Amino acid sequence: MGTCELKTKMKTLIKESSERILKAAHQEGEKMNPHYYIMKCKKILRLEEETSFQSLPSHIREKCLEIDIHPLNQEQANWRVVLFRDEIMEMDEYLDWLNSPEAFEIEELEYELAAN
Repeated sequence: MGTCELKTKMKTLIKESSERILKAAHQEGEKMNPHYYIMKCKKILRLEEETSFQSLPSHIREKCLEIDIHPLNQEQANWRVVLFRDEIMEMDEYLDWLNSPEAFEIEELEYELAAN
């Protein structure tokens, strides 16, 4: 499978799972205490209390920076923004970012570095 085909397949998988996640999130309606996860590329994923990290698709869980996944509370996430300039994103924002050219460029760079 060529690089172009792989990119197309990844985009399709991300888009499909994005749509499922957004649909489920909108059906939930009521917001509760959020929890936060440190992701690659200076992103912090904000999830509502009723959404567990383990329930996310594997392609999103793989983007988590920490091996032992421990959620942050809002204060800890805010401190990471102040100290490290991380960006807090809700699920729909994070999924949009994963489909962005910036995210694909970073992923290509990671593949190139791993191959060399």
